[in-house]
Amino acid sequence: TACFLHRPEGGGAAAHVLSGGDDAKLKLWDLRDTSAPAIKNLGRFDAGVTACCVHPTDPHAVLTGDYDGKLRLWDVRAAGGVRHRMLGE
Repeated sequence: TACFLHRPEGGGAAAHVLSGGDDAKLKLWDLRDTSAPAIKNLGRFDAGVTACCVHPTDPHAVLTGDYDGKLRLWDVRAAGGVRHRMLGE
């Protein structure tokens, strides 16, 4: 699996984690309520998620990669959040 901390606007302690793995899903979790299920399922992949990275200046932009070589740029605020599909289409 791959995951990273998503920082809320204004900085401060990370409140969210994105996770991806062999279940071929990208999920957003709220660290403030560890008993709750994922607060958002951002997307379904054709293969397991192998990489996840937050943009250095835009905390809502996330780049992911999966086993079949596809890169996707996501907006974590949007339902189904894919902004762009890049390689491996």
